[in-house]
Amino acid sequence: MTERRGRPTIVHERQGDAQVRQSLTQLRTALFLLALLILTAVIFFTMFEGWSVLEALYMSTITVSTVGYREVSPPSPQAMVFIMFFILAGISLVAWAGWNAAELVVQEQMLGILSRRRRARRLQAMRDHFIICGYGRMGREVAADLRDHGAPFAVIERDPEAVAGLDDQDILYVQGDATEDEALRQAGIEHARGIIAVAASDEDNVFICLSARLINPNLLIVARCARPETGEKLRRAGATRVISPYVIGARRIAHAVLCPRVADFIDSVTHDQRMELEMIEVHVHEGSQVAGRTLEQSRIREESGAVVVAVYRQDTGFEINPAPESVLDVGDELIVLGSFDQINRLRKLSGERSG
Repeated sequence: MTERRGRPTIVHERQGDAQVRQSLTQLRTALFLLALLILTAVIFFTMFEGWSVLEALYMSTITVSTVGYREVSPPSPQAMVFIMFFILAGISLVAWAGWNAAELVVQEQMLGILSRRRRARRLQAMRDHFIICGYGRMGREVAADLRDHGAPFAVIERDPEAVAGLDDQDILYVQGDATEDEALRQAGIEHARGIIAVAASDEDNVFICLSARLINPNLLIVARCARPETGEKLRRAGATRVISPYVIGARRIAHAVLCPRVADFIDSVTHDQRMELEMIEVHVHEGSQVAGRTLEQSRIREESGAVVVAVYRQDTGFEINPAPESVLDVGDELIVLGSFDQINRLRKLSGERSG
């Protein structure tokens, strides 16, 4: 239903874009013809009336603008005839240019209104999505990764320049302050799966976490932390996970020095799209083919091709490199390595919907 309601708006926007392009073309044509008309008048006055170029340009300008200032010298009869036609043509071109300019302004405003309404409807219809608060360098990287994985998301950003090109990229956004409840509600926080607080300052991220947790207590909240002392404040404000880019960066640098081949492998798995490999978590659902069976009996490797690296259980935590006799229960999370197709096949086996 939502998709069908949105189609007329999309059609209207496309028609509006075509009308804007047509009005812009007509405006350019009118201005070009007006400039050509003035140039013709300057040539006429200099050749047949003997005026200088400055005098001819002066007369052409006051004539086409119908200002009526003093003439350079009394025109000849042939100049009078030319001036009459020049005034009629000039007024027509000025009126045509003005009409197209006004039409262009109105069309741009209407397109903006249609675009905002369509964006608001799509945001209201979103379910189980992520909200990125802040669209700086880190926010853009997060958005790119979410898009690569096909995860639905929306952006909240107060800087109009930062969101200027998001419509062209078909990225839903709210131009506003993510620390305010209204902006979070416009992004559909009540129905969101998680929120990612990557604003420019730790203070803003604390307010975002606090507001988000109060509105949606079950929300997954991941927050960026620039200063180590802010981490605990973010957790108390409601952050599920706190990520410090500087700490992670330092560890990665040390890892690259101590274990370069391991670092290369992790980079290839997590960042190199050419390998088409993913390390991701898959939940074991009730009624699935693997629930209640051992890892060997579930035949995950044979049926899907994915490799189970670890199993996470709520009561015992991670079981790294699980044994073949390890039993998979409902609610367990499998940490698996494989291609997109392999992981999707494993999701079907585990009763989870393919992503």
